[in-house]
Amino acid sequence: MNPRAVDPRTPDRPPIDADEHREQAYELFLKLYNNHRDFFDELLDADQQQVGEHLRSSRYVQGMVRGQQAYLISNLINGKSQSLLQYQMIWMMGRDPQAALPIPDQRLSRRHAVIQYIPRRGFYLVDLGSTNGSFINGRLVRGRHRLRDGDRLRLGGFSFDFFICYSSQTVNSAPADLIAQLQAMPIPEETDSSLRYKDALSVPLAEKLAAEETMLASGEGAGENNAPVDGEDDLGPPLPDPEGFAF
Repeated sequence: MNPRAVDPRTPDRPPIDADEHREQAYELFLKLYNNHRDFFDELLDADQQQVGEHLRSSRYVQGMVRGQQAYLISNLINGKSQSLLQYQMIWMMGRDPQAALPIPDQRLSRRHAVIQYIPRRGFYLVDLGSTNGSFINGRLVRGRHRLRDGDRLRLGGFSFDFFICYSSQTVNSAPADLIAQLQAMPIPEETDSSLRYKDALSVPLAEKLAAEETMLASGEGAGENNAPVDGEDDLGPPLPDPEGFAF
């Protein structure tokens, strides 16, 4: 049979150009993704874990509680650890540049979730009806869910660890010979203003923390524990929304 001959049983098909072929492949992928979103998200998450795991495992948010005031310390913004103060104690996360924790990941909703601190109750993750969901230790959560120290959070395909510090205590004084040894060492010049404590904290809170440090040093309130009361349900009953913020 002549290899150039056309098989009469094969219908003639117009050639498909490269652009049309790419468009058809993209539409097919969208259909597959929409029908198997969870599967593809797991594949993407697994791929992220294999490439640069040491960088992702260092992402963290830590909740700090001092009396009735709470704040976050995190390196999710530009990869640098910094204190995040919010007087309502509500930190929004998502693609919105105005979020307390802006995360430029397309798998996140613009307003994806918030971390909220409720005095004497604890820190909570609140999903805001996101498209790709919020997960705690691999479990999909809806609404408000209380966070525990060491939880692994995933928003869409973006993962980080969450830690909580509820208590503080005064430790033993440094030995005199150690102090003398340190005083004899030269102190390098620092030009990075981000290392200054008050640059990361507002003045009122910095003064409050300094006052609490003085109280702890005097022995008052040593070992104070602001952890929530045991026995509370993880989800808890519906709570009133803080003034000026609606879920």
